[in-house]
Amino acid sequence: MLASATVARPEEFASRLTGRDVVAVTEDGSPHAGRTVAFWEPPLLAEITGENGAPVRRSAGAEVSRMLADLVLEDARTLAFVRSRRAAELTALGAQRQVAEIAPELAARVAAYRGGYLPEERRALEADLMSGRLIGVATTNALELGVDISGLDAVVQAGFPGTRASFWQQAGRAGRAADEALVVLVARDDPLDTYLVHHPSSLVGAPVESCVLNPVNPYVLAPQLACAAAEMPLTTVDVEEMFGGAPAVEVLDALVEEGVLRRRPHGWFWPDTGDAPAAHVDIRGSGLGQVAVVEAATGRMLGTVDGGSAPGTIHSGAVYLHRGDSFVVDELDLDDGVALVHAEAPDWRTEAQSVSDVAVLEVLEHRRCGPVQVCFGATTVTSQVVAYRRRTPDGTVLDQTPLDLPPQSLDTRSVWYTIDPRRARRRRHRRGPSPRCPARRRARRDRTAPAVRDL
Repeated sequence: MLASATVARPEEFASRLTGRDVVAVTEDGSPHAGRTVAFWEPPLLAEITGENGAPVRRSAGAEVSRMLADLVLEDARTLAFVRSRRAAELTALGAQRQVAEIAPELAARVAAYRGGYLPEERRALEADLMSGRLIGVATTNALELGVDISGLDAVVQAGFPGTRASFWQQAGRAGRAADEALVVLVARDDPLDTYLVHHPSSLVGAPVESCVLNPVNPYVLAPQLACAAAEMPLTTVDVEEMFGGAPAVEVLDALVEEGVLRRRPHGWFWPDTGDAPAAHVDIRGSGLGQVAVVEAATGRMLGTVDGGSAPGTIHSGAVYLHRGDSFVVDELDLDDGVALVHAEAPDWRTEAQSVSDVAVLEVLEHRRCGPVQVCFGATTVTSQVVAYRRRTPDGTVLDQTPLDLPPQSLDTRSVWYTIDPRRARRRRHRRGPSPRCPARRRARRDRTAPAVRDL
């Protein structure tokens, strides 16, 4: 049995995922009241202007913090979804300060929840939220899936989460059998968010996206085949019926060549090394493991950070927030997976500066559309944190400190566009792309411009 509240064409996706015939049960017989969905665009700030005098709006984070405080004061159990771990900490702190000014006894009933907390801390926060000891929680999408929390009074979202499915997953945390719930989407200063606020039917009245699944993706299939072979030797029948046939054979042959698996007449085997491969397969993060954040003076482990995010968030000199407490990083050791910190509450914050590069290894497919050539191929994406800045609360830069951290590379596949400037100049007086161009035909079907994250 597979279950989801927000998947399009569930039988088609489940069948592709499992390789079996699936029957969808889509009638919802559960008792629930309605939800009021509100869209809020933060007001313009009269005292601040942007580049070339452009108007600046109050930040979505500040608005969400204010709304969370107001709802807590009304005794409405509320989740505020934000985009990053740091934002969860800052939103909770801001709400606590505003609540403390009016009802000091309620400030302790507001908290942050995010990935990187110790398991026992997360379980305790979940229990406090379900029991009502916590009224307001600022969280990342760590509470979007996989946690049995529902029946809250309100959900506030700091910006569109990227897909309609995620929007409804987060909104679904609010609502009880008999009581109506409130869902508020606070627009960030982003073109897509602005569009959604002024065209709410494109979100509320539209179906959720279809799940994208490629079962023979070699980057996903290789570790899964290794795990399967460690449990039971894989036969040619297994590979043909369960793992996609010829593409899986290519991946298995590559694993044999690398020495990960062994080939025998009856199939593929995992060598008995005493080490199960499942422990080395990261299905959630970057594949670079976790870095432990440890208080140097006491040896107390505060939490963890994904290895891919560590250079940008817990580099030497970085300010690290943990459940409302502030720490400064003394040392980051990526080889040992440890960051040492000390307690400190400076009157400045830090932001990492990084550089990135994309190298094209091989063009697998390409198609020309007028002066634009669309390509698909193998690439290597390299990023490196090279420095960090210290900023005051009003954004003033105090200084910039260089960092010596190793680059991180990811082998992947990408889509990119190249434009022939000479052909573009010849076409500059024409109106739009050629009618034969696939991009124009697609635009006719869907007038809503996609977000960069969707591409």
